[in-house]
Amino acid sequence: MRPVYLKLCGWGPYKGEETVDFSPMGRGGLFLITGPTGAGKTTIFDGLTYALYGEVSGSVREKDSLRSDFADRDQPTFAELAFTHRGGRYRVERSPRYEREKLRGEGTTVAGESALLSRTDGEQEEVLAQGGAAVTQAVTELLGLDYQQYKQISMLAQGEFLHLLTATSRERTEIYRDIFQTEIYNRMTARLAERTKRLRGEMDRARERMDELAESLFSRAGAGGSFWSGRPETTKNCYGAPGRRRRRRRSRFPGLQRRSRRPRRPGRPW
Repeated sequence: MRPVYLKLCGWGPYKGEETVDFSPMGRGGLFLITGPTGAGKTTIFDGLTYALYGEVSGSVREKDSLRSDFADRDQPTFAELAFTHRGGRYRVERSPRYEREKLRGEGTTVAGESALLSRTDGEQEEVLAQGGAAVTQAVTELLGLDYQQYKQISMLAQGEFLHLLTATSRERTEIYRDIFQTEIYNRMTARLAERTKRLRGEMDRARERMDELAESLFSRAGAGGSFWSGRPETTKNCYGAPGRRRRRRRSRFPGLQRRSRRPRRPGRPW
């Protein structure tokens, strides 16, 4: 995902509408947002994360306090982000829930949260999702990263990358699995493990059945040879079945046989 521009209106210290153009930056894949304390770095980070996921970049601020105290009563508060991803151009606009003065009469009213995600192709625009939860889900599926993973991988804000370095092995495995789209291999491994377990169970049951049959056959044969009907009770082979005594066959070369039994003399190879 590469941001194209970020538009903020009635946001934080900005009373009106301000636009940050990212198109000249990030041609090499990375760019740095730097500046002294209070320069507005966190405001840009908040705008990026809120437009995409409806959450701010840090754990200290709350999204209900994003509206500028200097905004006019008729000035809306929203964050609009245009970005490109895998050859497509997208635009997401999101407004937080905030309290503002009434346009007519006295008192205040509450403006509800709204969100819209669309794909742009020249002058044509196709709406992909509408509503806070629907837009967040669509962005997560589109980028392959949820809010926490985006903060740790794509936008390294205020030392958030440290959470990835100190994460457990299971947490890092889930992050890398989502980034590199290796879920198919995880499902394949689970399916093979399930099939192996099932085949091992069938093999164990078949082995138990064979043992039962063999025990039954041996018990019947030991009860008087009734199992081997019509055959005399003779010697038994290694399997308990009757067999004939094997006669020792004489060698056709008795001289060679006797010679092979002689002790070998020292110094001679035979």
